[in-house]
Amino acid sequence: MALDKNSNGFTIGFAVILVAVVGALLAAVSVGLKDLQDKNQEDKKRMDILGAIKPSEDITRENAADLYNKYVKEAIIISGKDKGKMEAFKVDVKKEFRDKTLPSNDRNYPLYICEKEGEKFYVIPMVGKGLWGPIWGFVAMKQDYTTIYGAKFDHKGETPGLGAEIKTAKFEAQYEG
Repeated sequence: MALDKNSNGFTIGFAVILVAVVGALLAAVSVGLKDLQDKNQEDKKRMDILGAIKPSEDITRENAADLYNKYVKEAIIISGKDKGKMEAFKVDVKKEFRDKTLPSNDRNYPLYICEKEGEKFYVIPMVGKGLWGPIWGFVAMKQDYTTIYGAKFDHKGETPGLGAEIKTAKFEAQYEG
């Protein structure tokens, strides 16, 4: 018995099989690449933290972990429900910000204590609302707790030429001092 390739049943069956096969392949690739995706997110976070203290070395994904270990002397949670129980680097500040059911005194606030050229800096993660989505960043304070040394900001989907300017050096430089 030959298949009628012009029938509706064949078209629907072919589409179902194609969707199932492609879906299974995409799921397998996603699961297979999960560890690399997580590492890339961690390296990006390290690069942003280091960007706030502006080390003399160029920061790349390849050297982000080494430079982070060189400059970040301590990472702590200064308040919140997980203070003392969780690693500060693992705190997702954007998730904490989005959770409106969580009282502010239960939110986890990480602090990164860094040293560069004998000077101590306190790097504070920040998050807020942009026009099209969240904006976030890291602000480095000098040891006097009142002077901003540097800032590094980023966003997911702001308007090019407007909100997207938040990640330019010119925008970030206006906070220094």
